[in-house]
Amino acid sequence: MDYSDFKLGVDSQLLQLMSWEENRIVATLIARQCKRHLDIISRLLDPFIFNSPEFVDAVRQLVLSRRRPNIRIIVFEPETIVRNGHQLVRLAGDLSSFIEIRKASNVYKYYNECLLLADKTAYLHRYDSVRYEATANFNDRKKCKYFDEQFVEMWESASLDPNLRRMNL
Repeated sequence: MDYSDFKLGVDSQLLQLMSWEENRIVATLIARQCKRHLDIISRLLDPFIFNSPEFVDAVRQLVLSRRRPNIRIIVFEPETIVRNGHQLVRLAGDLSSFIEIRKASNVYKYYNECLLLADKTAYLHRYDSVRYEATANFNDRKKCKYFDEQFVEMWESASLDPNLRRMNL
């Protein structure tokens, strides 16, 4: 399916995604069209999706071309993410005023979903973070409100992790 014509805040079709490639394409399109708020929950900041050059560039463009963007990311295994050289973590270090990454609280240690929210309007959601079956929608404020409440609850209990701090040598 060609997703390139989908517009954030316009197209309300529920999308069923089945592969990591579809996830990457849709996540990148959502990030490219995002204007202010981008939130992500991902156990390992899924490298097939969130470490792709296209997605990292979309986040970079969001930060550089928008006024006061807010990008919040919740991860579960920061040591592994940093060890693998994730480009989004490096970008967050370079643009720390706009991108914040936190480690999920132990309360959520069994949370195994993956979530991307944009401008409280669009989402991409996987019920199982190790599988790529997902739903996405570019314009579903009601569902995004539900996901946003979950995100905020997790964000407020999440903590900064020393592994995610930028070390300049």
